[in-house]
Amino acid sequence: MTARSAQLGNVYYSSSQQLHLGVLSPTIDDDDNKCLVDVNSRPRLLECSYAATKHMKLTWTFTQGGSIQNMESLGCLELVESRQPEVTFQLVIQDCTDQKWTITNILTVLPQ
Repeated sequence: MTARSAQLGNVYYSSSQQLHLGVLSPTIDDDDNKCLVDVNSRPRLLECSYAATKHMKLTWTFTQGGSIQNMESLGCLELVESRQPEVTFQLVIQDCTDQKWTITNILTVLPQ
């Protein structure tokens, strides 16, 4: 599955339950790609292979029209109003509210 964001570039949710940022690549070790990781309840983008090697919290559950929840911390990725005047909204990891997420473009493997 893949989604396009004007500020983030390509964001996609993989079958390995990771959220990737970068080019759509056949390998997860592409240097241009980062994975969303829960670091002390803060969303961080780190190299996927580094985060996996360090056993960081990089797996997420996602259902279309539902929440994005970290499988280890159980915190949800949510958009909240920022306290900083130059930024309107920011991504946080917090207790789940009723926020819903939708991926607009879905890629599937066709049967051969």
